Amino acid sequence: MASPDILLGAGLYETVRVSDGAALHGERHLERMTASAHALGLPAPGRAAFARAIREATGEGDVVRVRLNAPDGEPELRAERRAALAPEPLRATVLGGWYAPGYLLREHKLTSHFHGFHGRRLARAAGFDDALLVAHDGRVGEGTNANVAHLAGGVLVTPSVDGLLPGVCRAALLDAARELGLPMEARPVALAELVDADGVLLTSSPRGLSEVTEVDGHVLRRIEPDLLVALRERIAAAALAHALALP
Repeated sequence: MASPDILLGAGLYETVRVSDGAALHGERHLERMTASAHALGLPAPGRAAFARAIREATGEGDVVRVRLNAPDGEPELRAERRAALAPEPLRATVLGGWYAPGYLLREHKLTSHFHGFHGRRLARAAGFDDALLVAHDGRVGEGTNANVAHLAGGVLVTPSVDGLLPGVCRAALLDAARELGLPMEARPVALAELVDADGVLLTSSPRGLSEVTEVDGHVLRRIEPDLLVALRERIAAAALAHALALP
């Protein structure tokens, strides 16, 4: 029988893309898991154990989900492979009341991730690709498993980390914008801002950088193609710069 911490989702996970014997963004994934483990009183995994778990993951595919539990007070890592997701344009619906600003546990990648799974299931049942999780007051949080950003007047805007996950690919996007000289803001974002934006993006490690083209039937403006290419190129470079070798 599974231990209570596993049954109740008292653990952490990271979803890592692998390529040519390396975990892309791997150092950042390990840093985030380590920081969350320390914050939540879990034993943090070592670099070698984290890399070994990714290398020895079961299944097939270029994306590895690494789970950390501590059933006996010691770090236990398990990993499974799955297919990668293409960074295709996405149509999204809004799930109101699904984002809770200030809820600190949501700032960690917990294995108790039913809200993301169920949110995607609801979105797909309604004919959409994903959902935007929005607070009761209209503030935008994140996607079901991705961070949100948008362009407004030449500024890249992303919601503040306030009850949402500080994504690894989000960090790479902010680095990319900085390298391109693109002004940035991290602040509360109203849903209405996305409707008027010059482009809306979702970032996640399994998928990369994707455009949101529609929200609940409202067609959104698309980001300028050359800028999208430039951002993707720099995110890919950051993935390699922060890669973790899998000996």
